[in-house]
Order: sequence, then C-alpha cells, then structure tokens
Amino acid sequence: SRLVVLSNKVTERGLHVIKQWERYRAIEYNDGIRADGTPILSKGFGHSDQLETVPFNDPIIWTLDYASEVLNKDLDYFYALLAAETTIPDIPDTLYSCIGSLIMNKGVRRLVESDQWKILLDTSNKWNKEDFCVSILDYAVHNSKGEYKKGLRYRRIAEAGLFMQDRFEDYV
Repeated sequence: SRLVVLSNKVTERGLHVIKQWERYRAIEYNDGIRADGTPILSKGFGHSDQLETVPFNDPIIWTLDYASEVLNKDLDYFYALLAAETTIPDIPDTLYSCIGSLIMNKGVRRLVESDQWKILLDTSNKWNKEDFCVSILDYAVHNSKGEYKKGLRYRRIAEAGLFMQDRFEDYV
C-alpha cells in the first residue's frame, strides 16, 4: 500500500512550523546554488522556480494569502511524489506534518533515501518516535565535515516537536 494522502492533513501547528522556517517573501530571492552552478530562486514560502505547481512570476509580487495557497499546492505535490516512493500505511497527522516540513527543506528523494526514513519505517517499533526524532537532528548536518548549521538544527528540533506532540496529549 501507499502513503494515504487523502486521510492525512498537515496540522495547524505543522503549517505554522513550515511557514516559520520557510519564511514568507513577496519577491524572488536566491535560495542557494544548484549542482550546475545556477541559482535556485524561490518566493512565497520556499516555492522554487523549478516547481510547476504554479507559475513562478505570475504575479511578480506575491501576497501572504497567495503564498499560503501556493504552499498548500506545493505540499500536495510533494506528498504525491512521496506516495509514489513509499509503502507505509496511514500515519498520524503529527508525523505527516513533520514529513511535510522535511520534504519542503530537503526534498522527497533525499528524505526517502535517508537513514532517518529507514528508522521511521522499521516495523519492529511502531513509528520509532524517539529514534526518528534523534536521527533527524543528524539530518541537520550542513557540510562534508559533519558540522551542523545552527538554523537547520533548530528546524529539526521543531520538526521533532511536531511529531512528538501527540505523545503528550494525555498530560495537557
């Protein structure tokens, strides 16, 4: 079976975390460099000029509402790609939200090929919450020397918090 995208939703807290880390930008900005040396251009909440979900420069300046609409379309697109790559059953919305933030930052292919994904799917321990949350901190490694990029580490902590929030529902 595949990831069941229709029965899951990104939680309000999940959208807040994604928007917080992707940060709204009304006009395009340089979001890094591709392997071929060309710039990665983004706008809104991390919408890349390479995504075909909506036209990149129409309109030139994006409102906050429009950027939020585009983010939802981008998440739908990424989840559809993920569903084609994986064979996990329906998952908690908190995990679905965490995965949304991870794929917005790292992409589907890099997530599915990661050690973190293997830990998550290990069927000997349902959802492997603690192991997965510890492992995504390693996903914040920024360079070949194994050094962390501070902002990425904080983002991974926020994502782990999204995933773990349902664990503590009985205590609030």
